[in-house]
Amino acid sequence: MAATIPTIEPYEVTCGDTWKWDKSLADYKPSETWALTYSFRSRTGTGFNVTGSANTANDGWNIVVAASATASYTAGEYDWQAYVTKGSERFMVDSGKLVVAQNLNAAVTGSTTDLRSHAKKMVDIIRTALEGRIDSDVENYSIGGRAITKIPVSELVSILATYEEKLEEEVKSRRLDNKHGSGRVVKARFNSLA
Repeated sequence: MAATIPTIEPYEVTCGDTWKWDKSLADYKPSETWALTYSFRSRTGTGFNVTGSANTANDGWNIVVAASATASYTAGEYDWQAYVTKGSERFMVDSGKLVVAQNLNAAVTGSTTDLRSHAKKMVDIIRTALEGRIDSDVENYSIGGRAITKIPVSELVSILATYEEKLEEEVKSRRLDNKHGSGRVVKARFNSLA
């Protein structure tokens, strides 16, 4: 059984994988000679463009990016815009964010590359510091005339909460930017009027 091809842009993909999705636009169709192109740009200046192929079955586009092409892309977060062109006309039709993950299979083993975001790194560091503090329970001490003062546990807990919120916002923002919902579950209860 063949995999289902998504009809919305992905929000996370991996270098070295084949990327596929379909796109349909009611006002701009390939049968009317509109062409669809995506521009992806990172905050560091790297980027790439992808052109859709006309799909005569649904008068939309198939977007396929070969694994051989994605293998050379730089991992990171990209902003993207989709636009259609016909002759001298050009219209932006969609936009969002894409996270391109590193291909771990292609990464050198023993590499020291840290793939975590800043918020994730800080959450991990603070949690480790708090775990170490539980064992030692010392906030300040002096050795050879040099005083060392650690951040109080209450402040570490407050800083941890801040970074946990940032980390949650990163995930939620990435999902919302790509129309995948926030990931939050909304519960409702309906009462019978009978």
